[in-house]
Amino acid sequence: MNPLKKHLLLFCAAFLACLSANAQLPNDICTGAQNLGSLGVPAACPSGLGAPSVFNLTNVGAQEESTWSTISSCDPNGTSSITPTTDVWYYFVNNGLSLNIDINGLQNPSVILYNDACNTIRDCAVGSGGALNFTVNQMNVGQTYYLQVNGGDAFDQGAFTLTMQNSNGCDECLISSNLTVNPASVNGTYQAGTTVTFCYTIIQWTMVNTNWLHGVVPTIG
Repeated sequence: MNPLKKHLLLFCAAFLACLSANAQLPNDICTGAQNLGSLGVPAACPSGLGAPSVFNLTNVGAQEESTWSTISSCDPNGTSSITPTTDVWYYFVNNGLSLNIDINGLQNPSVILYNDACNTIRDCAVGSGGALNFTVNQMNVGQTYYLQVNGGDAFDQGAFTLTMQNSNGCDECLISSNLTVNPASVNGTYQAGTTVTFCYTIIQWTMVNTNWLHGVVPTIG
């Protein structure tokens, strides 16, 4: 074989192999989002935790977005922002009032959580040093959410681990309260026909997810 043709064939083979290795991932766009299934259902209190759902994933071959604008205020201080790049998309069914998301493997990962098919942003977070961990509250049970996972730049590609865990809060939300009774009972009892006024005042209350205060029910023996 002509040496020139041989070298040309070798170059073409290497070029095609390179194209194949860097082919765009199906879930590089929202419409091709990968289904991660249904997350673990939280156990009853006092645990309130669901089984962690662990996924071994990759963003190798993901392309930089050309039409996305920067998304700001992705931390409590509003100092971090996300410009989607080397991103991959997933969707899942949520089964708890809280969701913890943990990512390990990318250099500077960031995530954007959507309430629907990639239109309405629910929350976002920025990690660093190869890891990201954040918790989202007020989640809807049974709803399908979309998750966009991004590398820090065009070169931040590789295998990564995504762990998601649903939970329901089991902590007491009533922190401080006061009950006054007028008139006071005598030896713990009242005479028949006595009118008693109870005044129950909530001094401090912490609402977690949907732990709303509905009312106070007295038990009279």
